[in-house]
Amino acid sequence: MSEKLEVNIEGKLFAFSTKELSCAVREELLALFYPNGQRKRVSVVELLQAYIIAAEKYAKIHSSLESLYHEIENASIPPQNIIPENHAQPY
Repeated sequence: MSEKLEVNIEGKLFAFSTKELSCAVREELLALFYPNGQRKRVSVVELLQAYIIAAEKYAKIHSSLESLYHEIENASIPPQNIIPENHAQPY
């Protein structure tokens, strides 16, 4: 894919750079704006729906990561099980 993406939003052509975007994002943009390899005319409502779906997906990911972080943070090893290096018992 070139670094420039041309999109048709309600009959108006817009172009923007995809240079800084990941391959996954580029693929999502192509699926939205170029299904079957042909540029599609996209409505503002379709753009808003795509944005809401993406925002929901990333909110779920953020929430999952936050929960995982709190689980890790609260799963501490009890101090009695930790032996300092200079007091290690020989086997």
